[in-house]
Amino acid sequence: MKLSRCIAGAVLALGLVGGTRADAATFASFSFVGPSKFTLLGDQTFSVSTVVNFNYVAQGDVTIPDTLTHSADLVIIGSLDPGTAVSVLGTKIQSGSVAAFTITGNDAGDIPYFGMNLLSGSSSAIVMAGSAASGGITTTQPPDSVAFASDFISAGGFGFERSWSWSLTDVSPVFGISGAGNIKPFTASISGVFAASPVPEPGTVAMLVGMGVAGSLVALRRKRN
Repeated sequence: MKLSRCIAGAVLALGLVGGTRADAATFASFSFVGPSKFTLLGDQTFSVSTVVNFNYVAQGDVTIPDTLTHSADLVIIGSLDPGTAVSVLGTKIQSGSVAAFTITGNDAGDIPYFGMNLLSGSSSAIVMAGSAASGGITTTQPPDSVAFASDFISAGGFGFERSWSWSLTDVSPVFGISGAGNIKPFTASISGVFAASPVPEPGTVAMLVGMGVAGSLVALRRKRN
C-alpha cells in the first residue's frame, strides 16, 4: 500500500515540484532567507525554523490583502513513513505527512501583519522527491487532506482543491536511500508556493445548479420521446 502510494506519488511529485495543480491557482509563495535550513533526521522526522520572505499572489478568486513582501518566520514539523522510499528513474521518493506549518509575520513595523498568521496548515499525505542536490515536497487535496488557515483569508476562501509545492535546493548530502529504505538525512534551503480553488460565489452556485436541473429535464424529455 505504502509502496504503491510512493510510486503513484512519483508522477505527482515530478509534475508539481516548482508548479501547482492545473485546477488550482497560486495564492501565496515564500522564498528562503535563512540562516537555519530544512533538516531531515535519521529517525525520518523533518523540521525547519527559519526566516522567509512571504507574498500573497494575486489571482482571480481567492481574496488576498495585498501583494507586498512580508518578512516572516517559517516553522515546519513533519515526518516520512519509515521504510517506504523508492527510486524511480533516479529520483528518490518517500511518503509522509506534515503535522503543521506556520508562517508568522516577524517585522514589528509591518502592521497589521506582525505576529499574525499569514498562512498555516497541515497535510495527511505528502511526497518528498528529489535527485542529486534538488527536490521538493508536494501534496494535494484531493485525494488527501490539506488544511489551510490564515488571519487574512477567510476559512471558506480556500475551497476544496488545495495543494502546495515546496522546493528543496542545495541539498547536502545529495539525495540517497539507506539500506533501511529511507531517504538519507540532509539539510537544504526551502521555498514554495500554495494553491487553492475556492468555493464559487453563491450566484455561480445557483447558475450551476440551474444548469444541472435544466440538463436533467432535457435528458428526461429525450428518454420519454
